[in-house]
Amino acid sequence: MDRKANSIVLALYLSFILISGIVVSNYYSGAYLVIGSILVLVLSVVLSPLILKLFSKLSLDEIDRFTKIPDKILPVFFYGIPFIVLLIYYISYFPGGFGNDAFAQLEQYAGNSYTDWHPVLHTFLVFWIPLRLTRGWCGSIILFQIIVFAAALGYSFNTVYKFAGRKYVIGTMIYILCNPLLMFSLNAWKDVSFAIGAMILISFSLKIYVSKGEWLRKPVNTVFFVTAFVLTTIFRHNAVLFTVPLLLALFFFTSKRKFIIILVASAALFGAIKGPLYWAVGVQKADKRQIEMLGLPLTVIGDAVTYRPEALDEDILEFAYQVAPREVWDEYYVSGNFNSVKWEDETDHQVIEEYGTAAVIKMAAR
Repeated sequence: MDRKANSIVLALYLSFILISGIVVSNYYSGAYLVIGSILVLVLSVVLSPLILKLFSKLSLDEIDRFTKIPDKILPVFFYGIPFIVLLIYYISYFPGGFGNDAFAQLEQYAGNSYTDWHPVLHTFLVFWIPLRLTRGWCGSIILFQIIVFAAALGYSFNTVYKFAGRKYVIGTMIYILCNPLLMFSLNAWKDVSFAIGAMILISFSLKIYVSKGEWLRKPVNTVFFVTAFVLTTIFRHNAVLFTVPLLLALFFFTSKRKFIIILVASAALFGAIKGPLYWAVGVQKADKRQIEMLGLPLTVIGDAVTYRPEALDEDILEFAYQVAPREVWDEYYVSGNFNSVKWEDETDHQVIEEYGTAAVIKMAAR
């Protein structure tokens, strides 16, 4: 692409990450969000050509040096540089971010009593293992997490390098490692573990696509794919919105026999984790399951209730105002994020449990 096209792409990317930062901060909404987004877009359009011009002058020598690095040593940079960047964040924000979910999971670890309100497998891998290995040092939780996150990034960069070459992988690394939202990997959230699994699955998928399914011919690669698929699906209750379409797409890029093997193996591993493994450690079913599973439809309803309540039927409004008073929706709801209302003191989770999954989905569809 020429510089003009690159400027457009860069401007869109900068706008996306900066506006995302505004949205997830929960500090801005309504008119402020619109004005802020416009200012960010204008700033990105102005800065992008200048950044590219500066980069074109400074990067030629750097790229030339990079292309002379031996192939055997190059992967060290793919894994090492992300870890250094994340380590700087970790030192700056030691020991990392711990919200309500993390404290609940720490309580489960301390009390050796687990519920699947938060994915238990995530509690084991992110909390139990590092805390056991370090005799309870809380700083190990995020440290172990960024090590795995850096490894997933490194694997992704290595995949881009193999299929697109050195110059493209430099651009990919700069785009990702300069993204300020990368610091969210310092939170002990299941979202981060899901992101790690998603990165690995996308890298696997790229190899399957480019090789036209040949990559899966090796049994070990099939094992890796199934393991990553199941773990990513378990890390978030709504991860199926990503993993199931990915699995369906796989049908068109591999043999029917291999697809059935992957399907059966995934179901078996999923069942083994959710069944015998969870039974062995005494995992208990959480009382409030609906609200955890219905984040997407509740967000659809939340957007409508907050911004266009006059367009809704009375029964939907009645449901919404039973969940939380109107003033809570008006004051705290952030577009696209039901969690902004979910944890307010006035919110009644039991209402969602009583209505049930089918009723909430039907209201969201309407």
